[in-house]
Amino acid sequence: MVELPVPPLSERPEDAVWLMEHLFDRLNPRRDRPLKHISRLAEQAVRAHDWPGGGRELRARLSRGLETAQGEMLLPTDLFPERIADGDRILTLAEAREQAERRQIVAALERTGGQIGQAVKLLKVSRTTLWEKMQKLGLSAGADQA
Repeated sequence: MVELPVPPLSERPEDAVWLMEHLFDRLNPRRDRPLKHISRLAEQAVRAHDWPGGGRELRARLSRGLETAQGEMLLPTDLFPERIADGDRILTLAEAREQAERRQIVAALERTGGQIGQAVKLLKVSRTTLWEKMQKLGLSAGADQA
């Protein structure tokens, strides 16, 4: 018998992202409205998490996140809801601005079916500004840009 030491998931952040993507591909189609993709911010959150529960914790968080996710993509708050549940925490202005911008951009893209030209009219910003904010927030207009 050969023993292969497997380091914990916390020491293999790229493996955590790969495992999440694999599980997402298997579990997402079971939703009534499957999500289009996993946001880059969710991937960053997965890389940064310590994963004390290993792969089981990852699967449980992803399953719960897929049950509660709204919109077109999986967000960090879907995977780590406890990070926003702390009502005593005051957001920095930058964090509050980022969350507000994310909500508005996602809402505009959903309302316009991912049409950037229509979304910029709703948001009253230039196409360049919208693209820059979408890149910064890890958002895409549709599955073809994921």
